[in-house]
Formats: sequence, structure tokens, C-alpha cells
Amino acid sequence: MPSNAYQALRRNIIDVDKLIEAHNLLSGGRQGRKGLGHITRSGIVMLCATWELYIESLLLECLRYLLDRIEFASDLPLPTRKFLSLQVKESKHHLKAMELADSGWRVLLSNYAEQNIESLHTPNPENLDTLYKRYLGIENFSDQWPGDHKSDLAAFVRKRGAIAHTGRQASYTRIFELRNDRANIAELSTETDKLMLQYFCDNYTVHNQPWRRTY
Repeated sequence: MPSNAYQALRRNIIDVDKLIEAHNLLSGGRQGRKGLGHITRSGIVMLCATWELYIESLLLECLRYLLDRIEFASDLPLPTRKFLSLQVKESKHHLKAMELADSGWRVLLSNYAEQNIESLHTPNPENLDTLYKRYLGIENFSDQWPGDHKSDLAAFVRKRGAIAHTGRQASYTRIFELRNDRANIAELSTETDKLMLQYFCDNYTVHNQPWRRTY
């Protein structure tokens, strides 16, 4: 069974599939523009929201798995330790360091992760690289995706941004674009689930895998 985040993505992407089906019914299978841009634009926005929820939920799921398998804050990946130390150092709360005592560092790190995720509105490769390095210690996270996934995702998120900010003034999105984007996001999420599973297998003693490989 894949990650919980991936299982949720499978459920959420059904809404995108239904928009594609609605477009097919309304277009009657005819070629060319049909004045159905509102459906394809909605599909792009929904698909990006589905991806964003997946990649955010996966980060938190991985962080919980990591915290369950280490005993001390010193066992955290170096980039994560540096980030946590810097946040405490720069806090205006003079007693912030006290929150690190005992198991407080676990709660503090989890809270920071949730706060960062709440402020993530652009799930592009650059922002994900920052988050996955900060909380899991993974360098150049998006560079580990195979093929053209990194550039494809960047272009897709830019497309969603144009729709979100300019509405129907954005470039017309054809149904084949939506289908391609849907297929790319499905494949990228599958690759990401496998990537994170392999990360834990390679870097931590894993008696029980966090989830099963996704195909």
C-alpha cells in the first residue's frame, strides 16, 4: 500500500477526471475550441491543488516517520538541525530555547513544518527543494526526479498561476493539455512515493517500511 498522502491523491484526482469527462461530453468529441475553457482551467487549478496537498501531506508523513525512529535531536539530518537551531536563535521569545528540552524539539520541529506548509501556495520545484531539505535533510530534492519531471512541474505550476491571477485572460488551455498534465502529475507522485521510500531504506534502519512501493 502506498503512502497515505498518495492514497488521498488517488481519491482527489477523481475530480479532475470528472472534469475531463464533462468536457468530452459537452464537446461531443469535436476538434477545435468549444468555449469550454472554464472546464479546462478548473481542471488545471484542481489538479495543482491535488498535487500541492499530496506533496505537503507527504512531507508531514515522512517527518512523523523520521521522528518516530530517532531518539535525540542530534540524530536529525544536519540541515534540519541547523534550521531548528537558527529558528530558536532568532526567536524574539527569550525562553524559546527551553522548548527544546526533553522531547520538546519534536513538537517544535513539527509545528514549524506545519506553519511552513500553510504558507506554501506555489508547489514548484524550488519551494519543494527548500522544504524537503529543511525538514528531511534532502539536498536538491527535485533533481532526483527522473526525466523531465522537474521542468514539466515548473511549467505546470506557472500555468496554474496564470489562471489564478488572470482568469479567462490566461492562455486557452486545451483538453489535451489537461490530460497530459494529469498524466504527468500522476506519474510524478508515483515517482516521489518511491523516492521517499528509498530515502528511508537507504538512510535509516527500517524494519517496517513506511509504505509499499507504488507502481
